[in-house]
Order: sequence, then C-alpha cells, then structure tokens
Amino acid sequence: MSTIQRPPSPLLRNGFIALLALNGLSELVAASFMFFNLPGAMEMLGVGYYSQLDILGLVMGNALLFVTGISVLAVVWTVRGKAEGIICGIAVGLFLLSFGLLAFIKFGQWSAIGVDGARGALNVLLGVLLLRSSGR
Repeated sequence: MSTIQRPPSPLLRNGFIALLALNGLSELVAASFMFFNLPGAMEMLGVGYYSQLDILGLVMGNALLFVTGISVLAVVWTVRGKAEGIICGIAVGLFLLSFGLLAFIKFGQWSAIGVDGARGALNVLLGVLLLRSSGR
C-alpha cells in the first residue's frame, strides 16, 4: 500500500528555500573572508592572528564552501520537489546548530548560539515540517 504524497504548503516550502539560500550566502561570505582576509576574519572572531594560522584559514574556508555547496544542492532539489533537498537542508541545519551549541559551550559565545544555532534550529524545524507535510 503506497502513501499519498500531498503537496507541501507553499509558504513553508518557500520559507525553507529562502532560509537555505540565506544560509548558503552567509557561509559563502564567511568562506571569502577566510580565503582573502584571514587576519580580518580572525579579528572579528576575537582571535589573535599570526602567520601560522594561514592553513587554518584554508581549512575553514573549504569547510564553509562545502556547506555552501550542500545548501545550493538543497535549494535546487527542494525547488524540483525532491525529498533529498529537504534532507540536505536538514543536514545543513544540524551542522549550524551543532556549531552554535559547541561554540557556546566551549567559548561562551552567545552570538554563535543566537545566530548560527538559531538558523540551524529553524532549518531543522522547517525541514521536518516540510517532510511531514508532504507525506514523505
């Protein structure tokens, strides 16, 4: 017996897509800072810069580019009506949520939980609601 798949709410779907696009764009901007202005990025994070940290900028920038790529895939697949897009969006949300929580626990940064954690939690919530509303 197959389940009937209902079309998801357009408001929920469009909100999820907009949030994913915002997340992808913000991660792309952060990656650009890591690649092209690591001293400035480190200063914004409240960390002193010295030249041995250059490799860290490459690693963090690549990780942020990866998250940007997953966000773009999630947007494209969600627009096409594929459940894989919603699942990728939930994965991006879990990444942001875990980063926000860990940065708060380890360093006491309220901004990490307030910005990244909140975006991640909203991504997960909207993704789960979207999956449930579409009958998947």
